[in-house]
Amino acid sequence: MERQVAQEKRKGIFWIAVSFLICPCHLPFTLTLGLSLLGGSAMGVMLREHLVLAGVVVTLVWGGGTWYGFRKLRTATCSIPVKKSSTMLK
Repeated sequence: MERQVAQEKRKGIFWIAVSFLICPCHLPFTLTLGLSLLGGSAMGVMLREHLVLAGVVVTLVWGGGTWYGFRKLRTATCSIPVKKSSTMLK
C-alpha cells in the first residue's frame, strides 16, 4: 500500500513539474522553441499562422496537467477512500 501511495505521489509531482514547464507565463519561450523546432515544416507554418490558437491549446494543456497532478497528489495522500457509486442521489 505504501508503495502505491509513493508511486501516485511521484506521478502527481511529475505532472505538476511538466505542467510548470509549459505554463502560459512561459508562452513566449514555448512558442519560440516550437517554431524553431518545427521551422520549415507544415506544422511550423500552421503554428506561425495560428499563434492565438496555439496559446489557447498550451493554456488548456497546462490547466489540465496541473489539475491532474494535484488530483493524483490528493488521492495519494487522502486517507478517506473515494466512493464510486453508480446510483444517483435520491
